[in-house]
Amino acid sequence: MTKSLKWKAKIFIVQGHPNWVTVVAWIFWIGTVADLSAQPPDPFNESCHRIYEEILKLNFREAKSQLEIFSRDHLSPERKGAVLLLYNELDFYQLFLTGSFTEFSAKKSNREQRIKTLGKLKLAEPWQKFMHAEINLHWAMMHVKFGEEIKGIQLLISGKQLLEQLAEDYPEFYYYKKSLGILLALLSTIPSEYQWAGKLVGLDGDIRTGKSMLLDFIEQAEKDQSVFYQEAIAAYSFIRCYLENKPLEGFQFWGHKMRKTDLAPVHVWTEAKLAFKAGYNQSAALVLQTLPPSHRDRLPELWFLQGLANLQSLELDQADQNFTHYLKLDGGKDHIKEVWQKRAWIALLKGNLPNYHLYQSNCLTLGDNIGEGNQQAYLDAKSGHKPDTLLLKARLLCDGGFGLRALQILKDQEPLFAHESSHSLEYHYRMGRIYQSINQPEQSLLYFAKVLETQQIQNYLFANAQLQSGLIREGLFQRNQALKDYEAVLKLRPDRYQRSLHQKAKAGISRLQLK
Repeated sequence: MTKSLKWKAKIFIVQGHPNWVTVVAWIFWIGTVADLSAQPPDPFNESCHRIYEEILKLNFREAKSQLEIFSRDHLSPERKGAVLLLYNELDFYQLFLTGSFTEFSAKKSNREQRIKTLGKLKLAEPWQKFMHAEINLHWAMMHVKFGEEIKGIQLLISGKQLLEQLAEDYPEFYYYKKSLGILLALLSTIPSEYQWAGKLVGLDGDIRTGKSMLLDFIEQAEKDQSVFYQEAIAAYSFIRCYLENKPLEGFQFWGHKMRKTDLAPVHVWTEAKLAFKAGYNQSAALVLQTLPPSHRDRLPELWFLQGLANLQSLELDQADQNFTHYLKLDGGKDHIKEVWQKRAWIALLKGNLPNYHLYQSNCLTLGDNIGEGNQQAYLDAKSGHKPDTLLLKARLLCDGGFGLRALQILKDQEPLFAHESSHSLEYHYRMGRIYQSINQPEQSLLYFAKVLETQQIQNYLFANAQLQSGLIREGLFQRNQALKDYEAVLKLRPDRYQRSLHQKAKAGISRLQLK
């Protein structure tokens, strides 16, 4: 029963009534109304589901056309709210996946207009708060993506506060568990040095609570065939895969829940990312090939991922073709420097030094530095350091899940790299990663220990060797030593990947504190 309804019931009783049976009946009726208001009917009907499917397929014109037709009908306030949220979903997927900063700037005023419209609809309070929170959270992610972090954080705080109010006032309205669960899990990875600031503005999290909420939502959403069911499956899979460092479990959860679903481009992207993280390069390649080329063109990153799958199995010509196609697409903006780096590697492995130097030059002049992949490509090109071809092949194969092939390349080659400290450090790091990938943790720890003995604390490979040592020891239930490894990572300031390394170390500490 909501606070307002409890108050009305008390006033009614205090005022008195000649028939106590009527009083009891009235209170019971109020309780029934409260339960219904706590979980009002789902406003997303079959038409809304079809429109959302078109959005996930990235058929943006068709989705917009259907929304315009649907909007002409005489709709209830809740249904109008659903239409408003679907328009926002359309903006989100367009801008977040394929949009430019110019397009973002032109559309970002849509958020305020939609919030105003939502406030005038007079729909049920749980849906009003939920939709308000969803709109804010979508735009929070877009503001952060396009470099407006302060505004993004403000919207994140607003969205979290709305969801927490929903949880308190309408605990039976289970929809809040989807978004609040995701937020709590993500916010649990705030690095230690920023936790005080996060708590100050209400941005603290708890991965266990977040996971529990998300699973509760998934269970109920599956029964109700909620429009947000697949989104929640993807979010839970990524939490298992990336935040909990259980990529196999994340990949399997996704596959089990989505096995009967026709995969849209967004689903293929999700499955490919999970497969890569789990070390299933061939599974990623296969799912990417399930979409015809015209559908992959709607989400250019799928061509990038296809090229990556080819490269990590050393299918160099096919990889270069897919990277080249990615560059030709208008939407191929997110991985420009990274793609030129990968093409430079292909040229180097094929012995084409002129193209190698040309493509490395393109890393410096083309694309932007947004994203760690692009930043890494730029820094590599700027350093002028040319990778060793044996180490590069081993790296690519290991990243693709071909650990035994990588081991064949590098095994017994230590004397070859002993003369140069940077190559020696990388050799030991690569051997550690290879043994880690083929489930030989003790051997892996020995090689990571050799990396840490170098005391090259500014090198990101040093920091990652420390992190991976923690992950291995966590898997071996060596809790105290794993905690020391993660805490050591947070004290390092590596030349690259600092934010990512610190976030993973923080996630490890969070997991261990819950055990």
